[in-house]
Amino acid sequence: MPETVRARSMYNPPGNLRACLEHVMSEGNVSIDRWMNIDETCKSRYTALSRMRQLHDMGLLVFDGHDRAKIGPAGITYANLGDGSFLAGILAQSISFFLEIPELCRERPRSIRELLDVAKKQYGMTWKGQRQVYARVCWLAQCGLVRREDSIVHAI
Repeated sequence: MPETVRARSMYNPPGNLRACLEHVMSEGNVSIDRWMNIDETCKSRYTALSRMRQLHDMGLLVFDGHDRAKIGPAGITYANLGDGSFLAGILAQSISFFLEIPELCRERPRSIRELLDVAKKQYGMTWKGQRQVYARVCWLAQCGLVRREDSIVHAI
């Protein structure tokens, strides 16, 4: 089994991370309550703060006071480059079985089920369902590295 060293695990980043970062850049400074409005998948202040802290750990956000954040150094670099692969690199430091997905799909398109099987057998993931794979495919699509047609994932 390949060894993977990761920073603090990011269990559940925002569904549309790019849009969230773009909102923070345009607004300059957002509160936890505002983050809950921006991140459509965030249902509580606890989840909002947890996600903001995870993005802070990656350098994408910087806290500006107790419950407010602004764009961080990595977020500024991402904004200046406008390159999804830079964002994917940042995410890959915290998310296991992430950049492996586009590599597998370069060989041939894969189903979500096939990707789940590879994650479990070759990378030791203990996932019970396909939700974790779907989430990763969503973030990779936002970064422009994959596209999904129904349950089939294609590398770009």
